[in-house]
Amino acid sequence: MRNNIVVVFCLLSTLCKGQTLNKFRKYINNNTEIASIIYPSEWIAKEHSGMELVFLRPQMSTADTVFRENFNLTIGGTMGYNTIEAYAEALPEKLKGYIESFVRQSFEVTTIGNLKCAKTIYNYIKDGFEVKVALYQYMLHGQVYSITCTTTKDNYKNYATTFDKIGNSFEVR
Repeated sequence: MRNNIVVVFCLLSTLCKGQTLNKFRKYINNNTEIASIIYPSEWIAKEHSGMELVFLRPQMSTADTVFRENFNLTIGGTMGYNTIEAYAEALPEKLKGYIESFVRQSFEVTTIGNLKCAKTIYNYIKDGFEVKVALYQYMLHGQVYSITCTTTKDNYKNYATTFDKIGNSFEVR
């Protein structure tokens, strides 16, 4: 019986490898308006500027040098839009000019905590990879905060819950 438990545990550990079901860590930046966001504790946080943060899944194999699951948080202007609904609705036309094979899968506006959030799921092709993105956007203090969570289309189901946890954890001052 004990051997069966060990075998099942090892099998589950192997099946879950690469899925970010582990503990989360809170990123806090006191130098910008970003109060906090959570991310998988084994992921690597990189601050590119005061307006962009990038979080990468650690490399697990040599194949990971080409693509790794990631998310980034960027802060930008409202581009003249007064609501997050209007801003996010205009997104497909903007992205089609920059992203090859852009296809929006879903779009919804919801309230997370006390904040309105526009969540868009879309696919595109990048360097031969079919990529799937969960984009969470918040409009606050005259800025749009975009959390872009990216994985391959085939791996999306493994990361969807993690991406929701990340996107829903966002807080500003």
